[in-house]
Amino acid sequence: MDQTIPQQVVIENVIQSKMRGKVIYQSNVPASIALNLTFVKPYDNESGKGYQRPVDPKRCHDFALYLSKGDDALFTPVLLNACSNWEFVAYDKQRPNFGRLFCKGKASLMDGQHRLGGIKRYIQETNADIMVPF
Repeated sequence: MDQTIPQQVVIENVIQSKMRGKVIYQSNVPASIALNLTFVKPYDNESGKGYQRPVDPKRCHDFALYLSKGDDALFTPVLLNACSNWEFVAYDKQRPNFGRLFCKGKASLMDGQHRLGGIKRYIQETNADIMVPF
């Protein structure tokens, strides 16, 4: 799976913290960027090192229908593994956990492939863009 992106992406307003000793980031990106910045690593891929079940088109379709209900269609953040391809830079020393991410490669989806699949369908059908929390 090609993990390169055409150009480096910068994500602003990122919170950096730790969970169980691991560095984590929280923010959101426009769906058009999220779709180009992520990939699904299925558990049945040739390397045997994936962790996602195969994408079910019906689940993606159902999520796109849910999104079409309007502004009340809220959803949980997707979980990504940046694969050491993203670098956090704090805005300043007074706020060391608030800054931007420089994304030099794609992140693998650990949870949320059906949400992103539905979001892709939704933005293709509506020509709208929505923010995707991660």
